[in-house]
Amino acid sequence: MLKEITSSYEIKIPQPEMDPEDLSVIPPWRLRRQPGEDLSGADLENIDYVSQIVKKYESFIQPYENANAIVRVWLETLQKDFKEQYHHNPIHNIQSRIKSLSSIAEKLKRKGLEPSFDCARDHLTDIAGTRVICYYIQDVYTVAELLKRQENTILLRESDYIKEPKPNGYRTYHMILGVSLHQSGEYYPVEVQIRTLAMDFWASMEHQLVYKSELENKEELAKELKIYADTLQNMEHNMMRFYEEVNLPLKGDF
Repeated sequence: MLKEITSSYEIKIPQPEMDPEDLSVIPPWRLRRQPGEDLSGADLENIDYVSQIVKKYESFIQPYENANAIVRVWLETLQKDFKEQYHHNPIHNIQSRIKSLSSIAEKLKRKGLEPSFDCARDHLTDIAGTRVICYYIQDVYTVAELLKRQENTILLRESDYIKEPKPNGYRTYHMILGVSLHQSGEYYPVEVQIRTLAMDFWASMEHQLVYKSELENKEELAKELKIYADTLQNMEHNMMRFYEEVNLPLKGDF
């Protein structure tokens, strides 16, 4: 976010007496500066105001970054242990992300909540997020169970969209982990999504084609994608059966 703000300038003049805690001003701010552009005439007061918000964001987001990093270390350690001790490693890939300042402000607005850092802290549980991509369905539950056993963490919420898929065909195991940071003694939420390669492929394509596109026939497309989700689900069960025919059952691997 800091790079986005410091890389360009086209400033809309804010209202007087703005509160740096108020995030509602973030989405309209578009800062565009061309390389070599002379900023000697820029409104330094407004630039300073943006800088204040960015500094507050960096302070606010740090513990979430730390909590997310802890979860990633747990997963990478599990991945290493599986490779060294077992003949099957359930983890194919690990992805992590932190919500940007504008994403936080936009989500609070969608929820009808006050756009402030305090409100974000109290109401958003997906500021920090980690996604784990596995090979087989059983792998998802293996990773989820091992994450629940980690020290200095509590399970805040979980939703099993594999056993009970969403109406559109979406399947993923969701969990919100509260991660304790020793320096603060507080628990910070990290949203963990665990899914298979097939689930990730479908979710990525559905998000691109339905959620982000401007197609007029979204309803028809959604129906067809639901059919593909069911097809992939059947394929996954067959793939797991093939694996178990030539190896030990997955539940016996760990």
